[in-house]
Amino acid sequence: MAQEFQSIDSLFDFLYLDRGRLSAIMAQVFDDGVLLHSKKTESNSDQLSSDGEASLHFLKGKLANTSANTVSQELQFDASWTLPLNVLDGLSEHGFISEDLAGSRIGQLRLVKGVVSILDITMLKKLWNPMQEFFVNQLTPPNANSKAKGAARSQFKSMGHVINELPVAPQMHLQEASGLKVWMTLKSDCMVINSDELALKHGGSVPGDWHVLGVIDALPEVQSSTQVEIDDDSMLGAMSGMLNAIREFVGRPSDSYGITPILIFRKIEK
Repeated sequence: MAQEFQSIDSLFDFLYLDRGRLSAIMAQVFDDGVLLHSKKTESNSDQLSSDGEASLHFLKGKLANTSANTVSQELQFDASWTLPLNVLDGLSEHGFISEDLAGSRIGQLRLVKGVVSILDITMLKKLWNPMQEFFVNQLTPPNANSKAKGAARSQFKSMGHVINELPVAPQMHLQEASGLKVWMTLKSDCMVINSDELALKHGGSVPGDWHVLGVIDALPEVQSSTQVEIDDDSMLGAMSGMLNAIREFVGRPSDSYGITPILIFRKIEK
């Protein structure tokens, strides 16, 4: 039996799905919880009948025959990919989704849209040492002496030590058309498309307008009023300053919102 197709205006190309968070939200929005699979049963029945008449010298009567033919089939569907769509519909219906990034508060759900770039730390770690000589030759003049090239090698080696200690989670930067910026880290097991493949195909920037549904958990420093004052002369103050410097160097920029992503997708138009 041919499968029926619904009328649709657009499709979604998913880049990232945090199924754990999606299921937790789904269980709160829908009374029946998370739909795991769907089953459809159909049956068709045909009935055939015939009759006749017989006559003998001593007996006369009618004959009737009826037969039935029943065909049934059971179709089972994987409902796991309806989870993100059901969550989007349910959150929108209950008013939990807003696209107003500028008015965000920590803990709110936001659906942001913009251009994205991805930094794959894992690939950078793997390739940094093998490509150091290439970087030295590219960034030093052709007539540079051995001393200048030695200094460049030492600089790249020092940078390599820092890169080797970076967290391995891929980072994504998103910028809205308004200029507002969002920073996030991605869990590798939630990526629908491997971050290595994205880096090899696109480099640092992935084309298209991407939508991110997530929880706001950090505000730009100019907006944040939740900073805890720490005595700069204490050890805690020194460590706090060091962590802030590390964050500025390899983490969320001070002018960006921080978000924990739940869904990342783009629309596929007709």
